[in-house]
Amino acid sequence: MSSINAAQKGALTRFYRRHIIPLARLREMDWLERGIGDADDTYFLSRPCQVMAPDDFCIPLGDEQQAIHALEQAWAGTPLEGLGRELVKLARHFQHTEQEATVASYIYEMF
Repeated sequence: MSSINAAQKGALTRFYRRHIIPLARLREMDWLERGIGDADDTYFLSRPCQVMAPDDFCIPLGDEQQAIHALEQAWAGTPLEGLGRELVKLARHFQHTEQEATVASYIYEMF
């Protein structure tokens, strides 16, 4: 049972095809590579340790313009640059999503 209607599903599908698939192609799906290099004997990647603050996980999303600005600023210089405005456009399709009570009650019982 789906909690979205046909119009919302269409919007998600269009967003996926227009934005996500090209990003995956741009990245050549390197994150899906399963093998390790000839000189490597492990999948482990050493990453520098960085102390993060709670603010590193917060993005101000007070209204549409603030959300667009925050996402564009966070994603500047990355393959996601320019996607903030498109993501907010997609979100407009879900402002009034309604759930059926039967679905929600089962979900609440699980948690």
